[in-house]
Amino acid sequence: MKNKLGTEKRELEYYKPDNLIRSIKRSAKQHGFNGFFGVLYYTIKKNIDWLFSIIAYFAPFTGIRIFFHRLKGVKIGKRAFIGYQCVLDEVFPDFIEIGNDVSLAGGVWVLTHSTPYMHHSEMLKSFVAPVKIKDKAWITINVTILPGVTIGEGSIITAGSVVNRDIPDWVIAGGNPAKVIKKLK
Repeated sequence: MKNKLGTEKRELEYYKPDNLIRSIKRSAKQHGFNGFFGVLYYTIKKNIDWLFSIIAYFAPFTGIRIFFHRLKGVKIGKRAFIGYQCVLDEVFPDFIEIGNDVSLAGGVWVLTHSTPYMHHSEMLKSFVAPVKIKDKAWITINVTILPGVTIGEGSIITAGSVVNRDIPDWVIAGGNPAKVIKKLK
């Protein structure tokens, strides 16, 4: 779904338990859709995107996974590989940009938003921010990439890492939180 508000970092409302209608209206508003028909369109499109996510998650071939993630709004370059059971943000998929020749191994999570409960508002920010994975990067198995991160060109993120800050070009990074381990030649 094309986000009507662009893909720049911005604050979001904090999550608060609410009835279904108010929750849908709040979410639609965060995506730039207002009024009855805007909320209706958003709701239908979001449910279709959810179905695309399920298909991509369980699809046996990377081409199918890429096709359905693109339909959701994820920007994916040429010759990319997306492994089995990857989760590319369900709420703001259009904030994800994956370059050419990028490989995401299985079980990778790419998150573009953080929406904590209201009672955490003094401690944590509620926001959405783009994630960019530059050309030739390799994200190995079970890596989590948090909102607002850029993975540098040709960089490798080691298994099980949590990436919470930008990673420069042509390095190996890993850990929780991920740190540069080695520069590549």
